[in-house]
Amino acid sequence: IQNMVAKTKILIIGASGLLGSKLYEKLSENYKVVGTYSTNKQEGLYFYDITNKDVTIFQETKPDVEYTLQE
Repeated sequence: IQNMVAKTKILIIGASGLLGSKLYEKLSENYKVVGTYSTNKQEGLYFYDITNKDVTIFQETKPDVEYTLQE
């Protein structure tokens, strides 16, 4: 089970916000986590604007789980 957990890829839309950054930090301890930002640029996060409905981030990262915390 631990090997399966380590391979699980999680995408957090809005990982630069208050809640998203805490979730990103906590989940990164045990999972492969990819995060996005739209206004608060941060090192290691991908730019993503939820309003343009671009699906490229999903195609490139192929997440197993996705959290959307961006407004």
